Formats: sequence, C-alpha cells, structure tokens
Amino acid sequence: MVNSDLPRPSIEVPSCLVGPKDSIRIRSVGGGGLLISSAAYGQLQEVGADHKALPITTDQRRTERLVTIPTAIPWKHPYPGQPSAMVLRVAEVGPAGRQGPVEMFTGILVDHAGMPIISLLAPEDAFFDP
Repeated sequence: MVNSDLPRPSIEVPSCLVGPKDSIRIRSVGGGGLLISSAAYGQLQEVGADHKALPITTDQRRTERLVTIPTAIPWKHPYPGQPSAMVLRVAEVGPAGRQGPVEMFTGILVDHAGMPIISLLAPEDAFFDP
C-alpha cells in the first residue's frame, strides 16, 4: 500500500528535453532509500541510497514495437526511426519501510519545435485492446 503522507523524491533535470550526455539526479527528500524503475512498467528496484545519478537511455526497440500496433483500419506502417523517450519512475521508502508516492519523469531526446509533450503512463494494452 502506498502512503501519500510520505515525502516524494526529487528528480533534478534541467528540462524534459535532454541529451545523451545529460544525467538525471534523484535524491531522497525525507532521508529514506530510493526505489527506481527506468522502464515504464518494470518493478521498482531498491537502490539502497538516498541519492542517485542516472544516464539518459532510451529503449528504441520498445518504441518501434509500440508504434507498429495497428490502431485503425486505415493504419499504415510508420517510417523507421520514431523518436523514443526515457520514462523514469521513482519512489521513496519511508521510515517504517513503506513505499511513498511514485514520481514520474519523461525525458525527450528530440526537439519538437515548441510542440507540447504530454506523457501518460497507462498499461500498454489500455490503448489497443477493445
């Protein structure tokens, strides 16, 4: 069970537009350990520290697989090389060992010329199952 009274960890990054040489700094606000998942739906793994620096990485294969799922009858296969993003989920462990609320960060490696970017976290099947 997630306790919303626990502090949320701090994710420090200049903006959502990141480069491959950038890193993301995560730190505990309440002094507890960190739980981190660099996959949108992976299990949160305990890091055992109150701060961590992570390199920017993306899963291009997963992106290619997701965009090739037909979503309508007039669907056409997309061009190769779709932009990929990094999705990071982080939670803090409280004093009694309980997990606090999850914070999410989405890092985009491609400039979208001022277009707004909205990151939604939902199970993959939520968009494609009838």
